[in-house]
Amino acid sequence: MPAAKKNIAGLLPRKCLLGVVHLPALPGAPNYGGRLDPIRQSMRRDLLALKKGGAHAVIIENFGDAPFAADSAGPAGVACLTSLACEARELFPGPLGINLLRNDGVGAMAVAAASGADFIRVNVLVGARLADQGILNGIAEKLLRFRKRIGAGHIRIFADVDVKHSAPMAPPTPLRTRPGTPGNAAAPMPSSSAAPALATARIPTISAAPTPPPPALPC
Repeated sequence: MPAAKKNIAGLLPRKCLLGVVHLPALPGAPNYGGRLDPIRQSMRRDLLALKKGGAHAVIIENFGDAPFAADSAGPAGVACLTSLACEARELFPGPLGINLLRNDGVGAMAVAAASGADFIRVNVLVGARLADQGILNGIAEKLLRFRKRIGAGHIRIFADVDVKHSAPMAPPTPLRTRPGTPGNAAAPMPSSSAAPALATARIPTISAAPTPPPPALPC
């Protein structure tokens, strides 16, 4: 049987199985157990299971580090994840991804470049989201400049469109394809009823309770 054509970022077939290895807490996290061996054993077990199950690619992420920092995961986490990713690269032959929660795309890119990983996942690449860490801001400018600076242009960036466990700070602007342009060229849809075929999703909103008026002061 011929190999499936790789048409997702040049790495994966259109229909693919992508597995995730949830690492236990790494050094520096509140629930770190003080030893690296159990973390390595857990990763090896999950990687081998995903390989046996036919996964086309895997992502390893610091899932056990909760509660997560909003941006930088810290040097201890980056160093440990790099060490684990180097071993994962040897154990799993397919594309390898890195996710450094909650939104440390720069740290993930550094890990990927050092370990030979193929892509990273970024929770909030553009825009802003409200999550339990507070406001998560898009990191596209910082991340792309860092990738260029370290010569890691071959590492792909997989970004969430509507990341879970969060809400947008403002409703997104609906997009449509401009007439006569390629399918990936989009323009803001004007505020009009001229395009009934365009469906708009319900966006969760967060509103503060109204502030009661101050009590009247005696004269």
